[in-house]
Amino acid sequence: MYYNISILYKQSEQSPLRYSYLCQAESIYRSIEHKPGMAKSQLGLGNYNSTLSRTEIANAYYFEAVALYEELNDISGLSIVCNNLGSNFAELLQYDKAAEYHQRSLSIKMQIGNPNLIGVSHLHISESLIMQHKKEEAIAHLLLAEEYLEKFNNRSDLVTVYGYLRELNEEKGDFEKAYRYSIKFYETRETLRGFEKQSDLALAQSKFELEQRDKEAVLLKKKNAEIEEANRKLQLSNKELAQYAHVASHDLKEPLRMVSVYVDLLKNRMNEKLSEEELKFMEYAIDGSKRMQHLIQDLLELSKNKCSLKNTNG
Repeated sequence: MYYNISILYKQSEQSPLRYSYLCQAESIYRSIEHKPGMAKSQLGLGNYNSTLSRTEIANAYYFEAVALYEELNDISGLSIVCNNLGSNFAELLQYDKAAEYHQRSLSIKMQIGNPNLIGVSHLHISESLIMQHKKEEAIAHLLLAEEYLEKFNNRSDLVTVYGYLRELNEEKGDFEKAYRYSIKFYETRETLRGFEKQSDLALAQSKFELEQRDKEAVLLKKKNAEIEEANRKLQLSNKELAQYAHVASHDLKEPLRMVSVYVDLLKNRMNEKLSEEELKFMEYAIDGSKRMQHLIQDLLELSKNKCSLKNTNG
């Protein structure tokens, strides 16, 4: 994890955090004797110091990485470290050692057979030769780099190759070739910029969509909270209404019962004094009272059931 975190800081290689995570990763790998991890950590520390122009410190890390990759028989890792050592020795003006490690890296890459890696090696060898003012040899390696990198369609490194070939042919006085490589240089660079713009647009689009999703998530969360609060208030209101209906129904039963009882009592006492029409009126009153009692009893049962159901769900 420490090593992977360090990779996240690769675009800002001078960040102390990258160095710190690499050191922690290397320490842990060393404590458990995990040699592949130790090798890649040493390579990472070498690269970090190389970007800070601490060339000799970087080489010390690279040499330890070389020993580990040789022990592991990891030729891919070995080719990368040897290539970096070659470039560092060129920076130190130790061209014999630069040529030794560059050639070793190229031989390994030829064995692997990856055209992109081979092309990159020829490019780095040419840069060392340019520093030594060996222009014809540099051009020969640049042409090989061009051949291999075009097979892999490595536009990023091809821009560098075309730039060198333009300058070197211009210095030689071969302006026709210089002009041809100028066209290639600018066309490839513009293509790269187009890709970068597309990448930036895609990144911006992704960022916008992510922000929109975040906003929608916040809004949805807010709406859900509002709905939950509304449901809570509705449940409370329903509960209060059910309780009110229960109390009201209970309180209404007794007055209605009294009305029914006293009307019936009055009917019995005054039966002989009442006309047939008055008796019907009393029966209507008693019957209405009883029907009202039944309705109130039904309402009471309904309120009981609702309260019971809410308590069960709660």
